Amino acid sequence: MIFKCIFISIFITYATGQSTKSNYQYNEDHRVKEFPEPALNSKSDTNSYGGGNSVYFTSGLPINFDSRKKWPNCPSIGHIYNQGNCRSSYAVAAASAASDRICIQSNGTKNPIMSAQQIISCCYLCGHGCDGGSLFESWDYYRRHGFVSGGDYNSNQGCQPYTIPPCKLMNEKPPGHSCTTYHREETPICEKKCYNPNYYTSFRTDIYKGKYYKLSP
Repeated sequence: MIFKCIFISIFITYATGQSTKSNYQYNEDHRVKEFPEPALNSKSDTNSYGGGNSVYFTSGLPINFDSRKKWPNCPSIGHIYNQGNCRSSYAVAAASAASDRICIQSNGTKNPIMSAQQIISCCYLCGHGCDGGSLFESWDYYRRHGFVSGGDYNSNQGCQPYTIPPCKLMNEKPPGHSCTTYHREETPICEKKCYNPNYYTSFRTDIYKGKYYKLSP
């Protein structure tokens, strides 16, 4: 349900014309298989967010489409995120799609990377931090409160970069952080400030907000 293409930009984010599976494989016993995402709240899934409204395209679709080539000045579109040993897929999906939307709308003049960390730590209605959550509530948070910027782990990018170590990939050299155990990372504490010491924009100034967050008839 999380990856249902209700939001057009989420479809754009992942319709890059390449298989991410070959580039981003985890060990067979990684804990994501053992801990499936909890069922999303029915309020978030359907009534409040236009669930059940279908969009049909009958003609005019290209044979193939690569959004990286369509918007070459938006590097976030082709970026593959590593959420580490944290069930933050809902937050990563919302932050990455918002990054793509901002860049596409600005014709590549703005390309901030939105912070998934802010969502998992500060959006209390979104779910349970590193124990899973709702993509739809994340979009509502973007509309009501906004997202600040924040790149990957150790990227030194943006206001609130990701602080959870990435999972190592198969055959990775040097070895990375193992996510094969059942130990889950703790949800980071919510901070209403930019904790990246090398980022000189204030938290309040760094906020991006979305105007719409749902499809309507």
